[in-house]
Order: sequence, then structure tokens, then C-alpha cells
Amino acid sequence: MRAEKKQLWQYYKTAKFNPVYAGFRTAGELADYDRLRRKIFEHNLRLPVNLFRGADVLEFGPASGENSLVFARWGAKLHLVEPVEEFLIQLKTYFSRFGLQRSLRKVVCCDVESYRDRRKYDIVVAEGFIYTLGSPQRWVPLLLSFVKDGGFVLYNHIDAGSCLIEVLLNKVFQVFLSRTRAEPMALARRFYGKKWDMVPHVRSFESWVGDSLLNPLINRHTLYTLMDQQRAMNRQDFDLWSSWPALYSKDMTWIKKPLEKKRFRHEMRRSFMAIVPSLILGCYVEVLPAMEEHGGALMGRLLGMVRGLDGLTEETSMAQIQTILANHQAIEEIFSKAIRDYDASMIRELWNDIEEVVRAVGTDDLSKAIRVFNRPGPLLTFWGSPNVYCVWHRL
Repeated sequence: MRAEKKQLWQYYKTAKFNPVYAGFRTAGELADYDRLRRKIFEHNLRLPVNLFRGADVLEFGPASGENSLVFARWGAKLHLVEPVEEFLIQLKTYFSRFGLQRSLRKVVCCDVESYRDRRKYDIVVAEGFIYTLGSPQRWVPLLLSFVKDGGFVLYNHIDAGSCLIEVLLNKVFQVFLSRTRAEPMALARRFYGKKWDMVPHVRSFESWVGDSLLNPLINRHTLYTLMDQQRAMNRQDFDLWSSWPALYSKDMTWIKKPLEKKRFRHEMRRSFMAIVPSLILGCYVEVLPAMEEHGGALMGRLLGMVRGLDGLTEETSMAQIQTILANHQAIEEIFSKAIRDYDASMIRELWNDIEEVVRAVGTDDLSKAIRVFNRPGPLLTFWGSPNVYCVWHRL
């Protein structure tokens, strides 16, 4: 009998590791974080924070509760489900420290798939982990089973294209860590310390390394796209309310005309294909109309390339390297037809850097791989868009 796959929360529990703990000590620190979250919700996701006032909010996987604190400050009635008991101790300490205990209506030590509740909620939140459960056909009905009519579902996921740079960072590090038997933090600093220091992160470099580079579960990306989630959501008659990165509609129909869901959903798919190169890089890339024609082939090749990178190991063969490079070349051919001014674009520079790194893995050239990650260019500057946020609502 095949052993059951270990879940992400089990890794955190076993490793005694909290990937999001921010260590808020003062009201000022919490207020600063509140402002950041307010921007995400009101500007990026078009969800006014007043929507939370008096709302019944079910949050899965709150960990130590930094985000939960903000929901409480916005007036939410919180029902929290977290499988790691140690995280809940810190969460309750936080709520006591900041005088927000009255916002806690229920705190349950349980994982999302084991949780049972007949109650329906105004807002259901599952940030940071839900995509690790596998196919959206598995977890979308689960989340929606807790939503009131007219309610909202919010989560973030790793899209197949958006995680390309993240998978590259992860697997190149792991390959050379296995080959050199170096001290992990020291090698991670050589590879990505300069990149990390360019961004004002809330958490520490060591926390990121433990969560993204050393985590034995995070490197097996499920590789489902927003389109896979759309199919699962549409079966329950939920549609995309907002996302970040955003999908922009060109709908100019009369406002009183009944919504044509078939056309609305087709526009979502078309818009998603148009932003795939931007997701890969992590900043805006202008595409040509040809992207609509080539988008399906691009996604297929991207899936192949990400799977190839995710399969890199200490014993990687040249045949594996050549397969990755074949997908790399096929994607570049699509880019040349579907990206405006591709030859002068930053994504072409990224593609050249990726090729150098993959070849360095094939020839076991550690110093070259480190040089590519540390020289000025897109691999030093950009992270892709590994966190794609979505809000769904029954329109």
C-alpha cells in the first residue's frame, strides 16, 4: 500500500518551524502590517475592508495569526482552523497581547480536509497552502461547502507559469547542495543572499530558506493553473471576482444587459493567456494578438519545462538537461511571435540566464551558476509571481 502523502502542515510541525511568524511586539508594528494588508485587499483585490465588519470569517491555516489579527481589527468574527497546536499557542498570545480576544468565536486544531462544520460563512480564507492539496477538483468543493450564498472565497496559489523562477531557485540550490555537501545556509547565501537583500522582506532569510529551499514538500508543485480552478469553480456557479496579478476585461456592453457567463468566462481565459509572460517574469510584459493563438502551446511547454526543472537531482543526466532545453527553445519561439519587441525585452534576458544556469547544472559548474544568479539582470532582480491571489463569488 502506498504511503499517504505528507501534508505541508506536518512538515512545519515536525520541523518546529513557523514560516510566517513576524514577532509583532507593539501596536505600531501591527498597524504597519494592517496598512499593508489593507492595500492588498482594497487596491489589489477590490475588497473593501468594511466588508469584514461584523462578517463571519472562516480562516484555514492562520498559523500564528498575523493575518487573523488584521481581520479582527477590521471587525470580523473569526472562526480559525489550524492543524499545528504550537502555532495556536502563539496566535492566542497575539490576540491577548493586542486585546482582540473578543473577535475569536472559534479556534479549532484541525486540518482543512478533516474539518466538519454545517455553518456557512460570509468569507472563507485559505492563504499559503491550499494549492498543495492537489487538484482543484479536490479542494474547491471543500472550500465552497462553507460559503453562504453571496459569500466570498479568498486564497492564493502557485500557478504553473508563475513559479518558474521559484522552481529554478529551489532545484538549482538543492542539486548543488547534494553535490557539494555544503552547509545549507552558507550555500544559500552565496546563491541568493544578494537577491534577498534587495527586497524589504518581513521575515528572515533563514525562514525563507527553510520554507522554500529546504522544505521537502514545497518543491513538488502541483502545476495547476487558474484555468483548472476556473473549471472547478464554474461547476459550482462561482466566478472570479478579482485577482492579483489582475485580469482585465474589455467588456463594453450595456450595463443593464444580462451577464453572458459564457462570454465572461471566455474573456477570463483569454486574459489569463495574455498575462502568462508577465507571471513568469514578475512584471508587465506586453503581448501581441498572436498570444491568443499560441497560448495553449505556451502553457503546455511551460508545464513541461517546470516539471523538468522540478525533476533535477544530484544524478541529473544530460538527457534530462536536453529535454529542459528543448522546452526552453520551443517557448522562446512562441515568445518571438507573441511578445512585443521580444529581442529587446527583459524576458529574453531572463531566458538567456535560465539557459546558462541549466547548462551549468549539466556540467556541474557551481561557480558559474552562482555568478549568473548574482550578476545584474532579471535573475537577480525578479522573483516571478509565485503568489497569485484569487477572490471568487457567485455572480
